[in-house]
Amino acid sequence: MRCLNIANEMKKRNKRCIFVINSIPNAICDLLLKYGHEYISLEENVYQEFDYLNDAKSTIDAIKDKDIEWLIVDNYDIDSRWHKLLRVHVKKILVIDDLANRYYDCDLLIDQSYKREEKEYQNYVKKECKLLTGTNYTLLDERYSYLRIKALNRRRNISNIENIFISVGSIDNYNIINKTINAIKDVSWDIKPVISISVSSETPNLNDIKALINKSEFDINLNLDDKNVPERIMQADLSIGACGTTTWERCSLGLPSIVIVLSENQKHISRVLSEDNVVIDLGEHKNVDEKLIKQKILLLKSDKKLMNNLSNNGFNLVDGLGVKRLCQYIYPSKNKYNDEIILRPLNTTDLDTIYDWQSNSKIREYFNNTDTPTKEEHSKWFENRLISKNKITSVITVNDSPAGVICLDPIESEGIYLDIYAISIYLIFNYQGRGIAFISLKIIESYFNNVELQAQIKKDNESSLSLFKKLGYTHRSAETYCKKI
Repeated sequence: MRCLNIANEMKKRNKRCIFVINSIPNAICDLLLKYGHEYISLEENVYQEFDYLNDAKSTIDAIKDKDIEWLIVDNYDIDSRWHKLLRVHVKKILVIDDLANRYYDCDLLIDQSYKREEKEYQNYVKKECKLLTGTNYTLLDERYSYLRIKALNRRRNISNIENIFISVGSIDNYNIINKTINAIKDVSWDIKPVISISVSSETPNLNDIKALINKSEFDINLNLDDKNVPERIMQADLSIGACGTTTWERCSLGLPSIVIVLSENQKHISRVLSEDNVVIDLGEHKNVDEKLIKQKILLLKSDKKLMNNLSNNGFNLVDGLGVKRLCQYIYPSKNKYNDEIILRPLNTTDLDTIYDWQSNSKIREYFNNTDTPTKEEHSKWFENRLISKNKITSVITVNDSPAGVICLDPIESEGIYLDIYAISIYLIFNYQGRGIAFISLKIIESYFNNVELQAQIKKDNESSLSLFKKLGYTHRSAETYCKKI
């Protein structure tokens, strides 16, 4: 799904995407075609053990008559040996990884793992390779970012568990779904929760799942090859499932989760997220039974503060904009001077740089608050912007150098978030007048759907007035200019 989410964003940018896959399930084929993508199956070259030479040859044969700008690789068996063989047939290589355990020959590498740091890859890649690490780059369907405001309002104060979402990945190899249903049934409920299950139609224990559902007194919805997972996560009050990609989906919509480790690469992330109070970790699937699942359901059912903490910590971990951020590095926006303009997330190294900018009286001249902050005040502001994913703070980079800041803050009314964001922007002087602010604001617009952006612009700030009017913002009242996205 990570590659599909990238492909869907690339298609919006009028790029053609071709999937080259070993052994494609029918459901995946249908999904690729539904989204308008092409695929090439290498099923005839499936091996008992992965052979990088044969796989590279098959891939080269599949793409040799195509002009490939970017080859995106999402396969834990592939390393630099394979990359080197393919490099002469493509212009650039992007690797998606979360192991940091082998050598890579690529131009861009992304690892969305929680707390992953660039230095963990530095011995495995060439110095020219651009590294994007951490949960700011989670590769989610864009619907998750679009549903954030609704989810934030829905989870303002979680009081009851009325809807439970169960997802263990596409295939339930370890009979987790039936164990979970039985655990839920064994809990004493004032009002029985509705249960929603998402699983592949090709899961081997499907008949057993259906039989248990048919005998149940609960309202259970079985969704095969589910296309509406974001909406189900948004509507749920509790999730029970695997600690895989769905973990980031649940976090982005603040859904409290009980997670089960189904594979080796989930162990570390499950443990660390549990330590930081983001999920409830049940450990490896082989040690999980109905009694343990029931115990953790009862814990959350009786502890609303814990439920709300899990929700808030999830919201602050993932904002759902990872694909939008990644695609800026794949195809950067450029001005007429051929400058590459990219918006990257705020990070800890920006503290002093931004303080220097904000202490400049010329830059602050058109701020709502023109008073220069103290270092302590700035540090508090910075920390708040850094940890809150509800407030989107982006550093504008020009040819990889910091050049300014864009801030977006959701607007509240009577304790409810509106579908409105306050937006502000500034550039340091040597980057002004080059079309950089215009392009940066256009990039921000691509982050949203069906929201309003509001800018406060002072009457004597002629350059900003001209900029926002050029972008289609209209005068609302006093110094407020708005645009519906």
